[in-house]
Amino acid sequence: AGVRKGSFYHFFPSKQALVLAVIDRYGYHIRALWEEAMQRDCPLPERLQQVFAHAYQAHRTCLQDSGQLSGCPLGNLALELGSQDPVVRHQVHAMFTAWAEIIAGSLRDEIARGALPALDAGTTAQAIVAYFEGVMLLAKTQQSPEVIARLAHGAVALVEAAARRTPSGVHQEPRGPGHEGRSDEKARGRTLAERQAAGGAKERRRREVRAGPRGAQLAHGQNEQDEAVP
Repeated sequence: AGVRKGSFYHFFPSKQALVLAVIDRYGYHIRALWEEAMQRDCPLPERLQQVFAHAYQAHRTCLQDSGQLSGCPLGNLALELGSQDPVVRHQVHAMFTAWAEIIAGSLRDEIARGALPALDAGTTAQAIVAYFEGVMLLAKTQQSPEVIARLAHGAVALVEAAARRTPSGVHQEPRGPGHEGRSDEKARGRTLAERQAAGGAKERRRREVRAGPRGAQLAHGQNEQDEAVP
């Protein structure tokens, strides 16, 4: 880089100190982006994708200026030094954790106001950070910022998948528009009522088959009378 050894050690006592400074500078920069995104007054899907949009623009500019994509510095350092330097590994881990905590806080806010079910906010936030780093790695591998634009929606899909799973791991069917405020208890009650109604219909059909055509007509008339009684 054209920096003389004396000049380097004037600012940094060691190469490790330089690496840690890079982690802090870039890590806090991305942390600020997550904070800004999560504080925006817009739906959660848009907030989640804002950081991906910023990364897309940054990688596009990098490709235009230098002719190559360098990827995420933190992800690069984790791959290159994570198993060799525990200090570097700890610092990278701390930054990833800081990003996840910001996302988790926003998810908990959504849960508190009823926009999301009681999903595991901490684990979901970690999954989003892992996904973000994976997308940056793919973009670097393919030397294409378009990978980031194409896969940004995956962060939203992670939240949607977590929302369909209770903390105990029981799968729930996706809820359609207008169902966000329904409680699980109401959903279970509705399902039980539907099963009871279906069972009653099957029992009536069995009685009609045993009674023959004339019996079926009488049973049908009796059912109509029963349904008419308040």
